Order: sequence, then C-alpha cells, then structure tokens
Amino acid sequence: MRFMKSIPMLAAALAFGGVMAAPPAQAIVDGVESRHLQGAVQIFNGQNLTCGGTLVARRFVVTARHCFFSSAGRRLSLRNFRVRVGDHRLGQGDQHNVCETYEKVGVSTGDGPGGQAQGAFSDILVIQLREDVNQANQIAPVGNQLPAVNDNVAVKGWGHRGDMKVATMRVQALNREIDNVPDAMDLRRGNGITQNGDSGGPVMLGNQLVGVISEFEDNPQSTLAVEVQPYHDWIEQTLHSNAC
Repeated sequence: MRFMKSIPMLAAALAFGGVMAAPPAQAIVDGVESRHLQGAVQIFNGQNLTCGGTLVARRFVVTARHCFFSSAGRRLSLRNFRVRVGDHRLGQGDQHNVCETYEKVGVSTGDGPGGQAQGAFSDILVIQLREDVNQANQIAPVGNQLPAVNDNVAVKGWGHRGDMKVATMRVQALNREIDNVPDAMDLRRGNGITQNGDSGGPVMLGNQLVGVISEFEDNPQSTLAVEVQPYHDWIEQTLHSNAC
C-alpha cells in the first residue's frame, strides 16, 4: 500500500505537505489533459505546487487537511500558501493569499506521517482566501448526495511539469473506514489514476463536488477520497465565516 500522506523527503521538485517533500514526476497518470476546471484550483506553498482544491464560494476552497501539515505533523505557516484560480495551466491563474483554515473535529484521521499528531480530525479542510475571486463561474456546488457504487466520477490534478489532467474512476465502495480514514470512498482506476501531488483535488459527479482526494494505493491501484456528503452542512456553515 502507498499513501499520498507518506512521501519520502527529496531534495527538489514539488512540495507536498512540506516544502521539501516531493512527489514523483507526474501526478494523475494517464487520463486526459483538460481545460474544464469545474472549480479545480492549484495550491502552492512558496514556489512549489502542494495540492489541488476546489473553489466552492468566492472566498472558500475545499481541500485535504494534510496538505497544510509537514510530514512530521507540524502545521505549516499560512503566510507561505497561495491559491491559483481560473487556469488549467500549471502555475497560471489569478493568485490569492490564504487567511484562515477550518477543520472538522470529531472523527479519526489517517495513520500516515502527521496523522497521529493531528488528533481527531478528518482529512478535509476549508480555506478562506483574503479576497473574493473574480471567476464566479468557476465555483463548484458542494454535493449533498453520494454517488452510487459503480458510478463513474472524475478526478482532477496537475502533474509535476504538466497542465491539468482529468481521469475517470469507478466507485468501488462507499461509507467505509479505510486505513483509518473515515467516510472514505474507494475509487478504482478507470482511464487514469491519482498519484502523489493530487491530494486535496476534486472528485466530481457531474458538476458537483462529491469527494476530496486523500490517499492512493498501489495494489490494487485505487484512490481513497473523503466523502463530501457527510460534511455538507459543516461546509455550508463554514462558508458564512468571516475571520478575515
């Protein structure tokens, strides 16, 4: 088994969870290049792409919680994070600063690096930006229903040196606790598979956000995503926050 949360420390390349933690040379493997964002955004820590996310309101993005922690479980400074919105090209799009994050308490968390240190949180996070985005047409609705087993969903992410890709994956299982990740959706490879660097990115059913990419497994090749539906009401309430 291989986890998106447990990536070896390397000297260079993209950051993941920490400035020096580096994913392999590509993120989504196979799939197809796409310009159809459906709210997908790029999250940078300094100059390095860390994770993906989904724009769900003019100032709010949903992503994976572990993207904002180092491999040792240390919370990273928000001042170093930037979110790029509105462009499928790697490193392009309007840049926005992060001013606050919101976490869901009361559930267990994954057992990768930082998992035990994070405490009773799910691997889902809402980011508040310092200012509204201009591309309101890129906002994706937060789904309040789960897909069905055997449904096809779309996952989106950016490669190490490439523009956004989308892969179709099949829902294998729902409402599971897998590898201590609660409310997990097990996705099996379709025309592509997520890899390191895709964490936090959207799982879309039609035009709705139904999952947040959390981990991947090598055998069988699959992706674990946190289901959005159990957190729908909490996300909607968080969108009314005004911490900054």
